[in-house]
Amino acid sequence: MNLFKDQEILYKLFGFSLVLIFVYFQLILRREKIISSLFKEDSIYRLVPEKVFFLKNLKDKLLIVSIFLIAFSASGPQWGREFAQSEGFSGNIAVALDTSLSMSASDIKPSRLDSAKIAVKYLFKELSDYKFAVIAFQGKPYIQCPMTSDYDALSFFADSVKPDMLPAKGTNIPALIKTAAAYMSRYEGEKLLVIFTDGEDHHKDEIKEALSAAQKSSLKIMTVSIGTSEGDLIKDPKTGEYKKDEMGNTVLSRLDEKHLVAVAEATKGKYLRYSTPENVSEEIRSFAETLKKASSQSKNFSIYKNRYQIPLFIAFLLILIEFILMEEKVSFSFSSFLKNKSVNFIFLLLFLPSVSFSLTINDEAAKGNESYKKENYSEAYGHYKKAYGKNQNDKILFNMGNALHKMEEYSKAAEVFESIKDEKLKAKALYNAGNARYMSQDKDKALENYKKALILSPKDERAAYNLQVLLENKKNSCSSDQQQNKDQNKENEKDKDKKEENKPQENKNKDNPERKRAEQILNMMKEKEKENRKKADRQKASPQSSDEYEKNDW
Repeated sequence: MNLFKDQEILYKLFGFSLVLIFVYFQLILRREKIISSLFKEDSIYRLVPEKVFFLKNLKDKLLIVSIFLIAFSASGPQWGREFAQSEGFSGNIAVALDTSLSMSASDIKPSRLDSAKIAVKYLFKELSDYKFAVIAFQGKPYIQCPMTSDYDALSFFADSVKPDMLPAKGTNIPALIKTAAAYMSRYEGEKLLVIFTDGEDHHKDEIKEALSAAQKSSLKIMTVSIGTSEGDLIKDPKTGEYKKDEMGNTVLSRLDEKHLVAVAEATKGKYLRYSTPENVSEEIRSFAETLKKASSQSKNFSIYKNRYQIPLFIAFLLILIEFILMEEKVSFSFSSFLKNKSVNFIFLLLFLPSVSFSLTINDEAAKGNESYKKENYSEAYGHYKKAYGKNQNDKILFNMGNALHKMEEYSKAAEVFESIKDEKLKAKALYNAGNARYMSQDKDKALENYKKALILSPKDERAAYNLQVLLENKKNSCSSDQQQNKDQNKENEKDKDKKEENKPQENKNKDNPERKRAEQILNMMKEKEKENRKKADRQKASPQSSDEYEKNDW
């Protein structure tokens, strides 16, 4: 049995109370020294009645005891039991994580699989009223964690997932769907399978059979794509070099959205492209709430009764007695009520909810700062967004813009920076907005932002330098276009002159058939050589793929 609901708060508040008592006794000793230096021991009792000293000591002791009781109450003392009813879990979701080697690609920062793990843990936390199962899959699927509502267990198994951790190589989405359908068939109602993957599937020819099995078991599939259409290179963990296929060509892993959209639509599910953990969990929640859930029986369980009211009531009673006891006489007046220090203490307690609210905001912002320092920018953005939702603060908005810039969401970052109105941050925000616009190839808006930043902060050397570079580039591009037009006109004139000069030469060639034949042979050889070069370049540019799964081990 835990005597206190939160023992950590108990230790902290008791420690703080001890510090206050120590300071209090130091002040008493200092007061006694001052009195003894000014008055003799007998004369002080002649001036001030002994009853006043007694009441003063009693009031101080009552105040000290009340502080201890408030600390005791805040820690949540509990004893005795009461029965409560828990709502049965009716929603069942299986989360599948693609652990193939292609998920180690870093086109989504920090990597595809790490981003998926962050989103999955956020999903477990936000959808606490659902049961989850964790499945890892490559060439074959493996159930990492069975259906449970234990957040710590789910987070542990999600963290343990790593790229290329399973023995069966490659990616087999149909095998995953069959395994999930068989496992989820034991639960009633409609079930949901959420697949986090880049869409590369080496067994697409088996997908129809897998989707029919999902439909029979009332399994809806929601696909979450992680990756970019441009793709990224994959490093071989054994050699440390970039992965190559059997033809010796470097493997470029790209996002296959069409396949994932088709899989989701076949089971009347939903396709979602990864953006932030908050957006992903919100989309999954909204879709899961539309499913027909299974009915489950509620369970009764016993919990300890929280008895914080008793010490808190005694503490307020002692504070009231301390207020009533006056040094000279036991009487009550409204003016003395307002002047009394105990009243100020009561007002402080009344304002505790607002203080705790501001602490939660600062806590979210602090978590965002920690994630930003660890270069986990998507998680940092999520914390900043929560903090900004509770308090419309431009400093938090500025941090959101920095996180988006690090996530390479340059257009969104620029919009966030441009929306900042705080005069202290406006110049810095406009400078950052200029950088973001430049990275998104919007150089005209970048120029505008740099100019605005210099108007607000004329001494900003970085904004001045960037503005100068952009203006010079714009000037050089205009001059180079004009020069190209002039050169083109000159070349056209030269071509006309050459044509006129070549006219008599052509007549000579007509009179010399042997020379004409030699030139034709030479031109044919050049054309053939060009065709051979083009074929060789095509073979190098496009890596050959194979339908055999064991050859594609990424």
